[in-house]
Amino acid sequence: MALREMGSVSLLEALDYLALLAELRPDRLEAAAVRWHGRLELESSWLTLAESQLALAALANLSSNAETIEILRRLVRQAQPTLVPRLS
Repeated sequence: MALREMGSVSLLEALDYLALLAELRPDRLEAAAVRWHGRLELESSWLTLAESQLALAALANLSSNAETIEILRRLVRQAQPTLVPRLS
């Protein structure tokens, strides 16, 4: 709910939310991870099939391995999403 109230949220901010969900509400993680991956696909100006598969594999292991967040952060930076984070 808080993310919706913020308006536009960058992929990196949404990824932080996924990490929080993995810790606090693992029952809601899968649906949120699928939505996040959809955003990654839509907003990335450059993303290969292999990188997309890597993102999905990392998301599937998010609840069991904290290192996957860093893999996903690097992937987002490399993919150059088109949605620019909102400046306050």
